[in-house]
Amino acid sequence: ESDINNIKAAERKIQNQKDELANLNNTKDKFFSIIAHDLKNPFHAIIGFTDLLNQNFNSIDDKEKLELIDLINTTTKGTYNLLENLLHWARTQTNAIKFKPDNSNLKDMVSDNLRFLNISANRKQISLTSDIKEDVFVFADYNMINTVIRNIINNAIKFTEPGGEISIRHEIQGD
Repeated sequence: ESDINNIKAAERKIQNQKDELANLNNTKDKFFSIIAHDLKNPFHAIIGFTDLLNQNFNSIDDKEKLELIDLINTTTKGTYNLLENLLHWARTQTNAIKFKPDNSNLKDMVSDNLRFLNISANRKQISLTSDIKEDVFVFADYNMINTVIRNIINNAIKFTEPGGEISIRHEIQGD
């Protein structure tokens, strides 16, 4: 009977390891999906700006060239920050980093994301506005909620018709 108990305990251990491995694989798949989704638009913008410079370099005046270079620089920095956030998120999913909620300024988070995603919105002639007040704070893990906000705005841009408007607002309920 002792051998049977040992075998059953080993089977449970193997099943638990199998379940954990399946969970890690699902997390990996989700991570790659998020990376592809979040990096696609900024890279399209960078490619579009560099194509414009490459194809029309001699016909564009220096002021416009500097504006395009500034847009490329801003988009590249934003994309790098996005990649950093995604890597941070991946570590949280593997329990390498723990959930650390803190008070974060909602207006700052939304404004940073609007600046980053404004290029995608401009390509569709979509206006982005925010009515979030300066004194609104959320108690959340900054990187996690920032990723949620970015995904919501990114999806709004994707599903808004050209010439449309996206307005970010907040509502306080209870605490």
